Amino acid sequence: MARRHKLKRTLGLFLVTIYGLGNIVGAGIYALIGKVAGEAGSATPLAFLLASVVAGFSALSFAELSSRNPYSEGVSAYVHNAFRRKPVSIVVGALMAIATVVSAAALARAFGGYLYQYTGIFVPLGAALIIIFFGLLSAWGIEESAKLAAVLTIIEVVGLGIIIWLGRGSIVASAQTPAHFFDISGVGVAGVLSAVFLAFYAYIGVEDIVHLSEETKKPRLTVPLAIVGAVTIATVLYTLVSIVAIDVVPLAELSKSAAPLSLVFNTISSTPGWAIAIIALAATAGGVLAHVISGSRLLFGMAEAGWLHKRLAIVHETRKTPTVTIAVVVVVSVVLSVFAEVKTLALATSYLILIIFSLVDASLIIIKLRNKNTKKPNFSVSIIVPILGLIFSILLLVVQTNIVFQQIR
Repeated sequence: MARRHKLKRTLGLFLVTIYGLGNIVGAGIYALIGKVAGEAGSATPLAFLLASVVAGFSALSFAELSSRNPYSEGVSAYVHNAFRRKPVSIVVGALMAIATVVSAAALARAFGGYLYQYTGIFVPLGAALIIIFFGLLSAWGIEESAKLAAVLTIIEVVGLGIIIWLGRGSIVASAQTPAHFFDISGVGVAGVLSAVFLAFYAYIGVEDIVHLSEETKKPRLTVPLAIVGAVTIATVLYTLVSIVAIDVVPLAELSKSAAPLSLVFNTISSTPGWAIAIIALAATAGGVLAHVISGSRLLFGMAEAGWLHKRLAIVHETRKTPTVTIAVVVVVSVVLSVFAEVKTLALATSYLILIIFSLVDASLIIIKLRNKNTKKPNFSVSIIVPILGLIFSILLLVVQTNIVFQQIR
C-alpha cells in the first residue's frame, strides 16, 4: 500500500509497550473498578479475569494482523485485506474512530471526577481542558507525546504497585481461600456477565497500539510483542488490585465512589489522599493522551488509503504530525466529555469495541484460510485463536444485549 505522506519512525518496543499499557490501565482500573464491583460483588477479580480471556484472544488476532499489515489505519486495513470491500473498511474504520473518541471522553470524565474531588473544578471543564492540552501536545510531536505517555504510565503502574504492596495481606489471605471469588450467589450469572462486560472496557486500548505502526521501528515484530506484553502486565495488575479493593472497602462504598482507588488507598494507608489522587489523575490523563494519538492516526491512515477526504491526511511540514485529524478527535471528544457520564460512555465503547473485535477475528480467520500455504508473518497464531476470540466476543455482546433489554422491561 503506497504512502503519500510519511510519519516519523522513532518508537521502539519499550515506548510502544508502555504506550499500550498506559492506554489499557488508564482506561480501566482507575475509572471503573467501583462500577465492576457493584455488579460482580466478591467475584470482581473473576470478572476481570474473564474479561481478559475475551480481550486476550482478540488481542492476539490484532498482533498477527499488525504483523501482516503494519499501517496506522489498523482495523480498516485488516478488514479490507479480508473482505476486499471498500465500503466495509470505511464503516469499520468509522466505528473504530467513534469508539476511540468516546473512550477518550470517558477517560476525560474520569480525570475530571478525580480533579473535582480535590479542587472543586467542574467535571466537564476539567475533562475538556485535559483533552485540549493533549491535542496540542500530540500535534507538537509523536516522540514527545510518547515519552510523556511513558512517564504517566510509570506513575500509574507505581500507584497500583503501592496498593498491591500495602494490601498484600489481603492477597495472601485470598490465595488461601480462592473459592469465594467464584461465589456468585449474591449477584447471579447475569450480574457477573454484566460486570465482565464493564470490565472488558478495562482492556480497551490494545486495539490502539496498532495505530502507531507507521511511527514504530520494525513494526512487523515490535507492535505484536508490545500488544502481548501490555495485555499480560495489565491482567496481573487488575487481578491483584481488585482483590485488595473488595477486601478492604465495603462493596456499597466502592461502587458509589467517584474516585474508587483513592478510597482504597486511604483505607490501607496513612499517606495523604492527594498522593493517590495525583496518580489517578496521571492514569486517566495518560489514557486520554493515548486515545487522542491513536484516533488521529486512525483517521490519518484511512485518508492515506483513500477512504476518507484527502485533507485529513495533511501532515505538518516540520512536526510531521497529522494536525487536521488531531483537531477532529479533540473537538468531538470535548463535546462528548461535556454531555455524557463515564458509565454511559464506557458501555457504549465496550459495545463498539466488541463489534470491532469480532470483525478483526473474522478477518484473520478468512485471511488464514485464504493464505494457508503462504509464508507466515513475523508473528503468527493458530487459527483456533481468532475462532475463540470471535465466539467469546459475540457471546458477550448477545448476553449484555439481553441484560439491557431485561432492564428496560
